[in-house]
Amino acid sequence: MNDQNRTIIFIHFLTDPAGFDFENPLEQKVRAEKKEGDVLYSLDNFSDSLTLHYAKKLISDSEQITVICQVQGEDVPTGGAFSLLNQLIKKKDSKLFCNRDYAPLKPMMTRLKGRVFATGEELMKMLFE
Repeated sequence: MNDQNRTIIFIHFLTDPAGFDFENPLEQKVRAEKKEGDVLYSLDNFSDSLTLHYAKKLISDSEQITVICQVQGEDVPTGGAFSLLNQLIKKKDSKLFCNRDYAPLKPMMTRLKGRVFATGEELMKMLFE
């Protein structure tokens, strides 16, 4: 990995908006390992338009962008969060990770050479080694 700062965005695809975990263990691990100057932002598929707008601005303004999707189940709605992934296509230095195969993300995972991770430890290796 080069020395540029990067933006890391977590998108949580939830079955219930009340299910957002503000103490998400994987997010906490990434927060502890990220370099000073890296930006970490988190949202879910139920996020409001202002939250989505800010995330789109982060993607637009960042040289390096990493998006980590955490999907709760097979039938979760994509909501507005899916529109963020369209912006990744325009970025030269973008990475996409997901914790499972999720049919709505399959086209993006293919196009962006996204990687599925099975465990938090596996993701941490992909991000920081």
